[in-house]
Amino acid sequence: MEYRITRCSYALVSSDRPEYVTKIYDKNGIFYSKKTKLSLLDEACIRMRGCDYRGQVRAFKKLFGYNKAPVILSLPHIFAIPTKSPSVHDCQWIFLQHVSNLIEQNGRLIIVFKNKQ
Repeated sequence: MEYRITRCSYALVSSDRPEYVTKIYDKNGIFYSKKTKLSLLDEACIRMRGCDYRGQVRAFKKLFGYNKAPVILSLPHIFAIPTKSPSVHDCQWIFLQHVSNLIEQNGRLIIVFKNKQ
């Protein structure tokens, strides 16, 4: 069964396994997908909001002028932000509702989730 983004999703990152594209941190464990991060987000946008990823990003950029537009999948529960431009391979997506703390260490930002990951 293919992974679907839910309220339990913490982050979408690049996979460390060659047979998969995306590594998913979830409240129920770590999952892997052959789908890209943007593909998983697009499916979630359509399923939860009735619009595709590109439409949501265009609207957000037009309203607020952000270059790295967040994706609102379900208010107030599922809100994802990119760490870089989504077109960059190593862009990671963080689901804000699970973030506990942000720590700067050696010029890098470390995100600590509520489950201490």
